Amino acid sequence: MRKLALPPVHITATTRIIVEADHELHETLKRYAACYQAAYSATPDLAVLLREMARRFMAQDREFLASERKLRRSSRSGAAVERTRRTVVASRAEDA
Repeated sequence: MRKLALPPVHITATTRIIVEADHELHETLKRYAACYQAAYSATPDLAVLLREMARRFMAQDREFLASERKLRRSSRSGAAVERTRRTVVASRAEDA
């Protein structure tokens, strides 16, 4: 059988998030789990499938990734400004 878009999932440290799904989504997840089992000979937990699907979706969302890069850049420049400020304050203290 062909490999699915979702690769085999690995167990990682997790945080519990409660999500309500309508009946249609639940049934679709169960069908996907059946395909997953056929592809990888492993029965996945629906919560793990949903987690990995969300992770994969966000990893491919270009707008989200651009926003994350922008946030990281501004975060780093803010940290650089703070380091510079501390250096200036320290050097002024040494001169006094």
